[in-house]
Amino acid sequence: MQIDLGSGKSEQIVVRPNDDPLAVATSFCGEQGFSLDLVTPLAEEITRNMDKFFKNSILSPVSNTPIHEKTILETTESVESDEN
Repeated sequence: MQIDLGSGKSEQIVVRPNDDPLAVATSFCGEQGFSLDLVTPLAEEITRNMDKFFKNSILSPVSNTPIHEKTILETTESVESDEN
């Protein structure tokens, strides 16, 4: 997710489905030298973005990355075709 730092600058935060938003926000604020007062609002924003992005995804048991349902359906349909 992109974080607007103002003055035309932005930074990207990489968030994975099992990440703790508070830990991600704390780490980001520390790395950027931001006030710890920003941790809670940033964590809330990260949570909203995670809910929005990952709500239609499931996790791959191997890589812990989101797999969209369409991919699973295509794979299932392919396997069913091969069995017939």
